[in-house]
Amino acid sequence: MGKSVEDVRRDMPCLKDLVYLDSASVVPAPLPVLKAMEEYLSRFPFNYGVGVWRRTVEAAARVDEARRIVARAFGATSEKEIAFTKNTTEAINLVAQGLRWKDGDEIVLTTLEHQSNAIPWMRAAQEHGGRVRFVPADADGMVDPGDVRKAMTTATRLVACTHVSNVFGTIQPVKEIAQIAHEHGALAFVDAAQSAGRIPVRVDEIGCDFAAFCGRKALMGPQGTGFLWGHLNLLEQLQPLTTGSRGANVVDEEHYKVTLPPYKFEAGVLNTSGVIGLGRAIQYVEEIGCEAIRDHIRDLTAYMIESLRATAGVTFHGSGRLDRQAGIVMWTVDGMDPDQVARELDRIGNVAVASGAQGSLLAIKPKGLTSIVRTSVHYCNTQEDIDALAAALRKIVVQ
Repeated sequence: MGKSVEDVRRDMPCLKDLVYLDSASVVPAPLPVLKAMEEYLSRFPFNYGVGVWRRTVEAAARVDEARRIVARAFGATSEKEIAFTKNTTEAINLVAQGLRWKDGDEIVLTTLEHQSNAIPWMRAAQEHGGRVRFVPADADGMVDPGDVRKAMTTATRLVACTHVSNVFGTIQPVKEIAQIAHEHGALAFVDAAQSAGRIPVRVDEIGCDFAAFCGRKALMGPQGTGFLWGHLNLLEQLQPLTTGSRGANVVDEEHYKVTLPPYKFEAGVLNTSGVIGLGRAIQYVEEIGCEAIRDHIRDLTAYMIESLRATAGVTFHGSGRLDRQAGIVMWTVDGMDPDQVARELDRIGNVAVASGAQGSLLAIKPKGLTSIVRTSVHYCNTQEDIDALAAALRKIVVQ
């Protein structure tokens, strides 16, 4: 049990000639994940849930196993509570468009939300005569549960909060926020896109009602994968975002019947190879160990923050408290546009970083910023990656 950093790097050939510091965008799927997908594509590349002959049954069994793996890993009561999606954004929209909103309903968000966990709720409020309230984070990128409590009213229907900020990297007190939502009769929604695979995540321990997950980020799964978790009774009440075959069945010329969760949310043909790959990716994460990943990320984050703070001309924006960190930090270079910094790091040191607002303008705006450089680490990273970043940065600053 357990994999070394070297083991993981060998399973990610693209890292041989790249200093990759953008795991908050995507973590390359390791070879065992690609092998599971290739096996499906070469041996039984057939539709999930269609057909009764042996190889279609085998294909369906692999997807069903992936669903069980997901449910077990994240504390679901049943695999029926797991609906596969193409990304976190779709999972969020399943709830935002699926709830039966009433005129005057209020939704509480935080300024840390990625716009994919803001726009769907803003749209729902606009379409149904509701209102969105934003709770501001502090200068270190933390949301105070007390401020969430102050934002609650008798009209609050749902509270949505990111588990880990995609720019600050801060771990939010989602358990306390969920409790506050429930005390006021509201639903609690958690965006786990950045937390799953970085820190241990269990929905039964958080106590939320819904949670949206991303496959391609820290879970090391394939592109185009994600999933929604929700309490089964709540999923039964949601209207599906899209409908069609497998999501519903025709009864007669005038009627159709919606299927039960999770299938009501998976109309049409699934990204079958992607789902199978996602299941294998979660097993891969478990083989490393969630605690081992968290500890490695924390150690690298400390080294990265120290390195950035020691580099002249670089301003680190965020908190150095490692107990709140999940391996994502933001910074700027004096007198340089972040996109220019990213291009120069790539050119000079073959270092890959993220730049721009990263979909989180409301999070960085209070610091007087509209664009930042973001570096993020995972289990596949080493101190040598940070050293390469620092060396390239010193050359940029000198220029």
